[in-house]
Amino acid sequence: VYGDHKNLKQALEYYKETIQYDDFNQYDKNPINITGYYYWERKYYIHALAYYLIGEKLQDWMACFNMGLMYQYGYDVEKDLDVALSYYNKAQKIDPKNKTIHIQLGWIYKERKDYKGMYTKFMAYGGNNAEIENQLGLAYWHGLGVRKNLKTAYNYLKSALEKDSRYCYNMAVYCNDAGYKSSFYSYAKMADKINHIKADTLLGAAFKDGIGVEVNNKRAETYLKRAVSIDEKDLSALYNLGDFYRENLKDYESAFECFKKAADQNHVNSCISLMKMYINGEYVEKDREIAKQYLKKASDNYDKDGRLLLAQMYIDGDAVKKEDAYAEHLIMEAIKE
Repeated sequence: VYGDHKNLKQALEYYKETIQYDDFNQYDKNPINITGYYYWERKYYIHALAYYLIGEKLQDWMACFNMGLMYQYGYDVEKDLDVALSYYNKAQKIDPKNKTIHIQLGWIYKERKDYKGMYTKFMAYGGNNAEIENQLGLAYWHGLGVRKNLKTAYNYLKSALEKDSRYCYNMAVYCNDAGYKSSFYSYAKMADKINHIKADTLLGAAFKDGIGVEVNNKRAETYLKRAVSIDEKDLSALYNLGDFYRENLKDYESAFECFKKAADQNHVNSCISLMKMYINGEYVEKDREIAKQYLKKASDNYDKDGRLLLAQMYIDGDAVKKEDAYAEHLIMEAIKE
């Protein structure tokens, strides 16, 4: 571990080999845990792991749990969600009622996109936790691991917001999706009041589309440009600004620049917008071949909701030729995800 040739992977193999040759029944797991925790707090994770490997032999849930964290997040070991999950399951088998383990299992299931597993573990937690309630609200809202139910989604999201004002963004987006326009603007103002990083995006959308307020292009542009400047990696903010230029101001050159920058980083909605611009000849010459390239790029990078949106485009013939067979293919891909 020390010296000019530091090799954590090799150190881990030596640690694993060493513990095979000792009788650990003679050890008290408490000092072993304390020592492991000492190294953990100082971020000497590979040393902590050596003690947690002993703790695993002694059937200690905390040792197994912390090794799960190490493999889930790649602390001095190669990230491996399958190994992490095996350690979390071992920890839960040792202590089935431990709510901390239920929560972390929920997070790793989410990372693995096993939304049914995520939902089951978060429901099993049964605690009064804003972060978990927010996730359950999102699950019911989008139908992730559970049947979609907007009323139940609202109740969870509202409960999460009452505990933590940071969740006003999700509440605002939910209200817009559900058609509660005046509520959307109220939550957007709440986000601005607490300096939420997405506040400018919300207020820009409100003034761009007249959601709960009168359309005001000048204020919309101010907010949307500020959203892009705050976080240059936020491709959705860049898309929103482009959409404002295209739809509200008919400034196709500025719109194209925003969409192109985001599409180059595989932002799906920006690819769709560029496709439409090439079909309609907005700022660029009409070119159906380039339009098809952006359509394919959008399809290749779509998530579940995106595939369903694209399928609807093929069903309706919206900027593309009606192709029911391909639409069905996209729907089946979305169901599998």
